[in-house]
Amino acid sequence: MQAVIEAAETVGIDRIVRRRGNVYSTGVYINDGKGKSLLYNDWDKDWDRRRVYDSIMASVQFSPVLERKRQLVLTIS
Repeated sequence: MQAVIEAAETVGIDRIVRRRGNVYSTGVYINDGKGKSLLYNDWDKDWDRRRVYDSIMASVQFSPVLERKRQLVLTIS
């Protein structure tokens, strides 16, 4: 969660939504209200906070949703 907060602050996203779902792994999505794009999935990874942050930032830089962003959605299993 700390990596998501830091990524949101870096990118300028002002709202983080945490949702619980019936999922197998944690996923981080960027949502513009029209749809969401996957930024990070924790499937079978044992990464520290810094590596998760770096992965999210690498994905967000290439996301077309970034220009229309409003919230970063964190889905937790």
